[in-house]
Order: sequence, then structure tokens, then C-alpha cells
Amino acid sequence: MKAGMPAAVRIDKWLWAAAARMLYEEDEASRARRAQQIALRRLAAGPGQDRHGRPTKRERRQLERGRDKSGL
Repeated sequence: MKAGMPAAVRIDKWLWAAAARMLYEEDEASRARRAQQIALRRLAAGPGQDRHGRPTKRERRQLERGRDKSGL
């Protein structure tokens, strides 16, 4: 919390978060779906992981051809 924020505001924000947690119910199907999505994200290759350093001369030419076609 911000240092200059009054204590009443900090308590109100905490109370709203606590109330939201009490209203939220997660069923078994949504838990399983969430776990599956997490597992898929862990297995998926991150952006740029297929790259390995500087592009070769051939790769650079392919990149330039792609840029020329797209009009950049």
C-alpha cells in the first residue's frame, strides 16, 4: 500500500478483496481446466526460443524478402 494512504482506505480495499474471495467458488471442472491450461503453457515454446543467436546470411535474406513483401 502507498505510505500516504489513510488506514481506513487500506482496510476497505482489504475487505473488498476478502468479500470477493468469499463469493468466488471454483468447481472441479474449472480447476481441472485451469491445471490443463497451466500445463500447456509450460510445455509450449516461448517466443524466440527457436532462434539461436544472429541470423545467418540466408536467414537474413529471407527476413528482408518478407519485409519487402509486407511493405515495411
